[in-house]
Amino acid sequence: MQGVRPLTISFKNQLCKQNGLLPKLTLISYLRLPITINKAFRGDHFGYTITLAGRHDLSSKIKLYSNLGVTQDQESTDISYLSALEINYNITEKFSAFTEYFGNYGSHTSAVNGLDIGFVYAVKNNLAVDLAFGSPTLKLNTARYISLWASIRLPK
Repeated sequence: MQGVRPLTISFKNQLCKQNGLLPKLTLISYLRLPITINKAFRGDHFGYTITLAGRHDLSSKIKLYSNLGVTQDQESTDISYLSALEINYNITEKFSAFTEYFGNYGSHTSAVNGLDIGFVYAVKNNLAVDLAFGSPTLKLNTARYISLWASIRLPK
């Protein structure tokens, strides 16, 4: 299926900094609006995702990220649970590479596990873009995607 997904608004709030084994924790929320350009990706209802994200700085160049969350689908309003584990390597101060394993566990569907690899470039201190290649399932020959994102850090 090809097309543009409904508009999403995202908010992030840091809860605590890394302290020994306790990772840096951030609460991330997404609100998906019922506005769509393409009927292939319906947006009949509001959807949401709430995620608790952890980050461990293993060294100055290697970071380990983990996520646990809950999401509501915009079409069926079904609830599912999310998880992810990512390792990130800083190639330079502004450019890094990552690989990520992620899962989606729904109450009315079978679990879906995926894998992606990608790159992040910090254009400025408050602006980054990332490009990822992956598969939403572990059947890499049947389902693949490319994603391109831009992230903006708002001033405090």
